[in-house]
Amino acid sequence: MSFGGKKVLGISLGSRSLLVAEVHGNGSAPRVVRSAEFAFEQDDSLQKAAELGKKFSAFLKANGFSANQAVAGIPAQWLMLKEKTVPPAAPEAIAGMLRIQAERDFSLEPSSLAIDYALGRASAEGQSLILVAALRERIEQIRALAVAANLKLQMITGTSLALSAAAQSATLLYLGANGAELTTRGKDGLLRVRHISGASTGKTAAASLVPELRRAIAVTQPPIDKTEFIVWDDSGGAPSLQELTAELDIPVKAGARFSGVALESGSAERCAGSSALALCLLQPNLALIDFLHSRLEIKPPSKVSSTTLWAAAAAFVVLGGFGYLLNDWRASAADVAELRQRRDDMKENLDTAKTFIGRVNATRTWYERRPNYLECLRAITLTFPEDGRVWTSSLSLREDMRGILNGRASDEKSVLDVLDKLKAGKNFAEVKMLNMRGSGAKGGEIMFAVSFAFSSPE
Repeated sequence: MSFGGKKVLGISLGSRSLLVAEVHGNGSAPRVVRSAEFAFEQDDSLQKAAELGKKFSAFLKANGFSANQAVAGIPAQWLMLKEKTVPPAAPEAIAGMLRIQAERDFSLEPSSLAIDYALGRASAEGQSLILVAALRERIEQIRALAVAANLKLQMITGTSLALSAAAQSATLLYLGANGAELTTRGKDGLLRVRHISGASTGKTAAASLVPELRRAIAVTQPPIDKTEFIVWDDSGGAPSLQELTAELDIPVKAGARFSGVALESGSAERCAGSSALALCLLQPNLALIDFLHSRLEIKPPSKVSSTTLWAAAAAFVVLGGFGYLLNDWRASAADVAELRQRRDDMKENLDTAKTFIGRVNATRTWYERRPNYLECLRAITLTFPEDGRVWTSSLSLREDMRGILNGRASDEKSVLDVLDKLKAGKNFAEVKMLNMRGSGAKGGEIMFAVSFAFSSPE
């Protein structure tokens, strides 16, 4: 592959810093020529993107960065993921189906989200894929940051997703600008990324990282491959590999470099994620998602005239008509025969089911129903995750079973997952997010309030 002499800047974003690497494609193989960390000052944030971008531009010049094309990567903590299986279809048809499903799967309005998807392997059941969403507000903040820094932003993707593709690793732990992230690839070919909540880096990294990582590995579905575990450390505070191997009971080794990528002297410090992001522009097959060029965005109408389209459609119908009718007749005949056989096979099972239902109905009056308040508490409890990332502060219920749930969570994604389950519950109606904001505590907890109306089960 020819890289055309490009210079690309990879930017791994975090809440309080940016990790940057510059990669050059010299026509044969890419080279990582320099890397650095841009730490925010006390009042800096992405909410002040224009101000922050000017400071970032000065930082790049002072540290010798010369590339103006950039790829930005956002941390797993800012991503929302939903796994899907769709029937085998053309990319345009898949995009249409996913646009409709995205409106139901995410609690926020589609207009407030940037959404793309990554494909897994196709099977007899259909095409496996994963929807990946981020707040559109964050995407616009990143755009504004790049404009203020005089950078041409070409792509926005997930840092861990890019790193996993570049490192060609099925299971890896990335310690980056926004904490620890676990990335796994299942037998279905899907990459899954998970923020390790509560983990930290530095001298006390093992004490907080290992328990949370062990818990994340235990609940990962499908289970991860325990033959190899790669750690890429951009934080400078990873526990020892021997300690991780002993605690996790998995062989652990450190990620060193990407295949076919050269590291110039002094450029290898804390640049794994940002280097992988830059490579996504030089090697587009590494970019699994791109929020700037999402395949779910509705494309402008084709410039091909309607006359040409009608002529092509007519030719297709004439050429394929007879073959289609013959195949359809054969398929219909086979379906009819199969349905008749299934009907005959089900007669005995139907009689048995009717007898069983009659017995169950006869015993329904033997038991008293629980009070609506207990039913409501049980239904709310079932929406909370088992790993303790969400907890209740208070719950108020009126006599008409309208209530307000106040709680706290370790991150935004956990709150949105609970909101999704409340909306999907058949006994909940008028579910609304009243507020969701940071608590201001050092742990980064999220405070939220949700209103709802509960109806008792029949």
